[in-house]
Amino acid sequence: MVDAEAELAQVEQELQEVEEDLNVFLLRQSELLERKRELQEQLECEQIEDDAAAAKNTEKAAPDWKAQFQWTEQIHTLLTDTFHLPGFRSVQEEVINATLSKQDVFVVMRSGGGKSLCYQLPALFDGNAGFTVVISPLISLIQDQVMLFNDIAGEGSACKLSGEQSRGEASAIYKSLLASDSSLKILLITPEKLIKSKLLMSRLEKAYQTERLKRFVIDEAHCCSQWGHDFRSDYSKLGILKRQFPKVPILALTATATPRLAKDVKAILEIQNCVSFRTSFLRNNLHYEVMEKPAKDATAMDSLVRLVKSFSSSDTGIVYCLTRKETEQVTQHLCHANVRAACYHAYVENKEETYIAWIRNKLQVVVATIAFGLGINKPDVRFVIHFTLSKSIEGYYQESGRAGRDGKPARCVLMYKPSDVLRVCNIVQAEVGGMLSMRSMIKYCEELSQCRQSSMAAYFGEAFESTTICGGVCDNCKRDINTEDTIDLSEHSKALISITEDAKKLERRLTLKQLIDEFTSRKFAQEWTDLNPTIASISRSVCDTLVINLLLSNVLQPEISYTAYNTICYLVPGPRAQHLKRDRFQIQLPRCLMDATKGSDGATATKSLKKRKRSPEIIEID
Repeated sequence: MVDAEAELAQVEQELQEVEEDLNVFLLRQSELLERKRELQEQLECEQIEDDAAAAKNTEKAAPDWKAQFQWTEQIHTLLTDTFHLPGFRSVQEEVINATLSKQDVFVVMRSGGGKSLCYQLPALFDGNAGFTVVISPLISLIQDQVMLFNDIAGEGSACKLSGEQSRGEASAIYKSLLASDSSLKILLITPEKLIKSKLLMSRLEKAYQTERLKRFVIDEAHCCSQWGHDFRSDYSKLGILKRQFPKVPILALTATATPRLAKDVKAILEIQNCVSFRTSFLRNNLHYEVMEKPAKDATAMDSLVRLVKSFSSSDTGIVYCLTRKETEQVTQHLCHANVRAACYHAYVENKEETYIAWIRNKLQVVVATIAFGLGINKPDVRFVIHFTLSKSIEGYYQESGRAGRDGKPARCVLMYKPSDVLRVCNIVQAEVGGMLSMRSMIKYCEELSQCRQSSMAAYFGEAFESTTICGGVCDNCKRDINTEDTIDLSEHSKALISITEDAKKLERRLTLKQLIDEFTSRKFAQEWTDLNPTIASISRSVCDTLVINLLLSNVLQPEISYTAYNTICYLVPGPRAQHLKRDRFQIQLPRCLMDATKGSDGATATKSLKKRKRSPEIIEID
C-alpha cells in the first residue's frame, strides 16, 4: 500500500514534469515556426528581386523603370518648374514611370523619402484627362494634402469628400469627377467614405467608363493588414477596387512593411503581381538612443524637461506619450518650465491651431499621442522623444522618422523603464500580433550593444555587412562595455517565481511593482540572506530589468485582468518557470549592469546607461 502510494506520487510528479516539458517544447515549436515563416518570406522577397534582376538580361526582359519613356522630358519639367525640386530622390522616378505605365505598384519608402510626389506628379501629368483618387487614413492628413497640392498646382486641383461638407459642396465635387473640362487632379477620401458611400461608388464607375479615373493611391497601405501597427478595418476592404475597376492601376505606399506585412497587403489589395520598390530604411542623420527613465513620475518629468532644454529654444520637436492623460500632464510640466508646448490628441478641440503654430515655430514642442504623426510636413524637426516606449518597432520607426527630414542631424530619444512595459501590454494584448510586436520593441530597449539602426533594419528584413551602420552616432555604438563577464541571477529568478507561486496559492496575483516590493522587502531580504548567504543581493533597478528579461524568456508571463474602470497587468509563472527551477537553464546578466546601477536613480540614469548592457544570456544545461 505504502509502495503504491509512493509510486503514484512519483508518477504524478513525473507527469507534471512531462506536461511542463511539453508546454516548453510547444512554445519553442511556435517560436521556431514563426522564425521559419519570417525567413521563408525574406527569401521569397530576395528571390523576387533576383528574378527581376535576371530578367533584365533575357530577351523578354522586364521593363527598366530607370530608362527613358515618352513622358520623361515632361515629368522632369514638372519636377523643376512646378515642384521646384532639383531632381528625383531614391526610386521616385521609377515609381512614377511604373504607375504612368498603368502598372500596379507597391512602394516601401522610408519616412521623409518623398512618397507624396509619386502620385502628385503623375496626377499633374494626366492634366484634364482625368483624376487620381487618394485614400488616406485621417481627415487632418487629407486636409494638409489638399492645401499643399493646391498651393503647388492651383486652387481646385485637389479636393476632399467628407461628412463635414455641405450638400452643395459635395454635389459640385461629384460633377467635377465627370466633367471633361474639370481642373480636379486629385480627390482625397478616407477608406470609410469609399466603402460606405454608394453615391461616390456610382460616380467612380461612370468616371471609369469614360476613362477619367486614372489611378487609385493607397496611402499608409500598412493600415490594410492586421499585422500593421495602424490597422483600420475599412482599409482591409479595399480589395473591392481591383474587382470593380480592374483596369485602373493601384499605387500602394507605406514607410513601414516587413516582408510578411507587404505580402499580406498585396493579397488584400489583390495586386500580388505588382511592381515593387523598396528603399533602404537607413537614415544616417538620425541619432538613436534609449535613455533610462526614472521610476518616479515627478523625477521622470524633470528628466524630460532637462532633455528638452538641452536643445536650442529654436529647435522644434515632438514628445510622444502613451495616453491622452499623459500628454496633458507632460504639457503642463513643460509649460511650467517655460517651454513653448501644447498637447495634441484625438479629443483636443484646437488641434489644427496647435499644428499650425508648431509648423510656424510659434510652439517648440507638440506633446502628442500617436494620433499626431501621419503626413506631418515639417522638415526641420530636430528631436523626437518618446516619454513611453511605442507598441511596436514599426510604430517607433515611423514616429521617430518625423525627425530630420531636411537631412540635417536630429535626435530620437526613447525614455524607457520596465514598468512602462506592463502599461503598454495592457493596450496591445487585444490586438492581432500585438504581444509579438511588443516583444520586439522590448528587446530593442533592453539590447544595448547592437547598433540601433542595424537592429531596426534587420527587423524590416534589411541586412548590412557593417555592424555600425549608423556611423557610430547611436548610443550603443558609442558605448564601450565588457559583456563577457557575466553574473548568474538564476537563484534570484527562482525567488521571483516562488513569490508569484505563493501568491497564486493564496488566490492573489501581483503586479510588477507588487512583485518587486515583495522581493525587496525587509522580511524577504532577511529570509533570502539566511537561505543564500553566499549570493549577492541585487538593487531594485537590477530587479526591474531581471523581471522584464524573465518575461522575454517566458519564465514569467503577463496576465491581463479587466475591472469596471481599468485594465491591470499581473505577472504569473510562465511556461519555462519550472525548467528554470529544475536548473535546466540559467539566467545571466553582464556584471557591469550590477556595477552601473549601484546607487543609481533617476538623476544618474543617463550616465549609468553609458556602461550598461542589459540583455540576458540564457545558458541551456543538458
